[in-house]
Amino acid sequence: MNFWIKVIVIFSISSCQFINNDIFYNNSHAFKSSANLIIQKGKSIEEFVLIEKNNSIQIWESKDFNKVLVTLKGKIIEKHSNEYDFAVRIKEADIENFYSDNYSYQSSIEYYFPNSGTLDAKTKISFIGVDVLDSSTNQKFKLYKEVITIKTIRKTLINFYWINDNGDVVKSIQTINPLLGPVTIFYK
Repeated sequence: MNFWIKVIVIFSISSCQFINNDIFYNNSHAFKSSANLIIQKGKSIEEFVLIEKNNSIQIWESKDFNKVLVTLKGKIIEKHSNEYDFAVRIKEADIENFYSDNYSYQSSIEYYFPNSGTLDAKTKISFIGVDVLDSSTNQKFKLYKEVITIKTIRKTLINFYWINDNGDVVKSIQTINPLLGPVTIFYK
């Protein structure tokens, strides 16, 4: 199947699965269009190129064309590849409060490989404080902690997000699959 047809199909299916299209037009959060998303796990680094952006939703493709990620305000909400694929469904009303102190919301997660079926998840986001990522610049970022509890599989995932003054996530540490450890995500 042609590459662009795959991208269109994935985008169409994923946008219908978890979120109303109104979000594309009602949210002003955006990353720089020239940024690449970098995922680091240990010494392994994988780079993704932004292929579609519509306000708070970004679609990224790996440089070797074998993986697609979808992010929502810096949070990875979908992964499409040959392993550990998943999708998170979040209600539109909860998206505006993503990085609000002590905000909780319900969502659902579905892991495709292995197939988990739909799992209910409860998420709580808390403001941790202000952090400096690079001591040479002393630039301060708001640090948020996200705790995701999936009772069905008895797992708790903990993620961290560093957010600049514009509300953009500049770095995060996310566990996107309970079978894998956390990954560090940043943009360059």
